[in-house]
Amino acid sequence: MTQLATAGVSDRLHPEVQYVEPIYHTYGALTNFSGQIETLK
Repeated sequence: MTQLATAGVSDRLHPEVQYVEPIYHTYGALTNFSGQIETLK
């Protein structure tokens, strides 16, 4: 079974879609985390 990243699946199914460049910034010492997510308004 071939594994594809989500972006790879999207590229294969919808090649006509244009994407913007990722503009991620690191604002802390952790590169990954887990836990509950909350949305602030």
